[in-house]
Amino acid sequence: MAAAGAGGGGAAGGAGGADGVKDADMEKVLKRYQDLRGMETSLVTKVAELSAQEAEHRLVLDTLRPMAGDRKCYHMVGGVLCERTVKEVLPMVESTASGVRYALFTWRRRCCLRDALLKAGYTLPPPPPPHPCRLPTSPSP
Repeated sequence: MAAAGAGGGGAAGGAGGADGVKDADMEKVLKRYQDLRGMETSLVTKVAELSAQEAEHRLVLDTLRPMAGDRKCYHMVGGVLCERTVKEVLPMVESTASGVRYALFTWRRRCCLRDALLKAGYTLPPPPPPHPCRLPTSPSP
């Protein structure tokens, strides 16, 4: 059984694209490409969200640390505002901030792994050969 696009026999049975690749196969590849682009966008968005959360937690910690431990403050827990003291809230906020920093570090490390490997002199496997699929363009008038 031959795979679609293997060899140079032209379009095999029905309408086909370049190099004998069926339109349905090209649509699957295009769909997968669009899904991957969407995932990339969501990852970049997540890193931006985590960066904003890190900055917010740093601001709260910088505000709470110099305050007296018995002073009242409020802490949002699951959408409910709770009245606590600074000495109760400070460890919780520090723990959450630590988790956000770790998550941000992990996401950034994943995003930068390829660049770090290249700078260290590692060679990465070559990219796969280009697929004959073309991105859809707007129709010309």
